[in-house]
Amino acid sequence: MPSFNLNLIEENNLTVGGDGTCVHCKSSYYGSKICDCRQNGIYDCKCPRRLSDIDANWGWDSHENRWFYGYTLYALSVYNKKHKIDLPIYLRFVEASRHDSVTGIVALAEYRELLPQFPISNYVLDSANDNYPTYELCSKWNINPFIDLNSKNKGNSKYQTTLDINEKGVPICIGGHKMIYNGYEKSRSRLKWRCPLVLKKVDSCSCCEQCSPSPYGRVIYTKPS
Repeated sequence: MPSFNLNLIEENNLTVGGDGTCVHCKSSYYGSKICDCRQNGIYDCKCPRRLSDIDANWGWDSHENRWFYGYTLYALSVYNKKHKIDLPIYLRFVEASRHDSVTGIVALAEYRELLPQFPISNYVLDSANDNYPTYELCSKWNINPFIDLNSKNKGNSKYQTTLDINEKGVPICIGGHKMIYNGYEKSRSRLKWRCPLVLKKVDSCSCCEQCSPSPYGRVIYTKPS
């Protein structure tokens, strides 16, 4: 609230980025023995042990490419252009084993409950959140999602009409030109793309005779998924 009141965060057209970071725990996941089995010569006992951090568990650190023991710290933050810093507006520790795609939805829901007077307009996420439930939820809550496409998802590489789609999800027409974004249809949860030649974004196209004869130009629809 103080950051909003001091205009450090612009209330209008609020753009929020969400991401998780691995927090490695230094406590032992084996725990400490509290019995006297070792003194009695029993070294492989099954007695209860004392754990200094009972909520920590195992997760995968993709940055270091190894497993780690601890937590994930998930943050929603807003970039301040003037001071060139990220200002956190939501912080939560979650299990290290929980995927960011789950926490990204939970974080969004909890933020809306905590600060309903500051609605999010744009939600920026990495490819871990490239899943259809996230797009559907953002659509229902009138939030524009900006999500990096997951390269492992082969469904984003080809459209059913055999048109290519580039790495940013933009269809490429048979003439090799990027089609022009023409709005989002909320009723059908799809993106509309139109012919770049008809919209005068290119001067000519070698395949205009093979394409749609309509003066409106060829139209392609893609799903956010």
